[in-house]
Amino acid sequence: MNVREKTIIFSTFLSSCLAISLLGASLGTDNWVESKVYREANVKAYGYVHFGLFKGARQLNHGFGERNYPMDISDIMFHEQKFMNRDLYVTTVAMLIGGIFFGGLTVILSLLNTASDPREAVCHFPGLIALNSLAAICSLTGIATWVAQFSVRLKTNVLIREDTIKGGWSSEGLSFL
Repeated sequence: MNVREKTIIFSTFLSSCLAISLLGASLGTDNWVESKVYREANVKAYGYVHFGLFKGARQLNHGFGERNYPMDISDIMFHEQKFMNRDLYVTTVAMLIGGIFFGGLTVILSLLNTASDPREAVCHFPGLIALNSLAAICSLTGIATWVAQFSVRLKTNVLIREDTIKGGWSSEGLSFL
């Protein structure tokens, strides 16, 4: 294998490491959805809600000081069936984890290709292309399912039932990705 091929394979290693770190960071962030919230009954009341795949927070000001309420998304989904579509949520998480998995395999394979001279075609460029393609498909599918989740459920309401029914809060049309 010549120097040009090894350089290409090593750049695949670096780009795969970058992709894995971005996917890992996206799993850990709590800013996938953000929304301002309001109460029609009280013009002094305002708030802000943000959450990611696993956690988030609600900052609600009822007119006499801001209160912070943490959100555990898996707990909310267990107690409130209509908060998010469970199938889209699980598919999003699974696809992002699949992207990390196939990206990890790409990292291992590219390191092996940089250090040695592979004899099998599956271990050389065709294998790297296949694994990178699978990682990209998983990542893009995860993004697409989250956009579908936002369009189906989260665009109209990002609040839990207690806040909307008992508190009179609304986030209608104020949510964004």
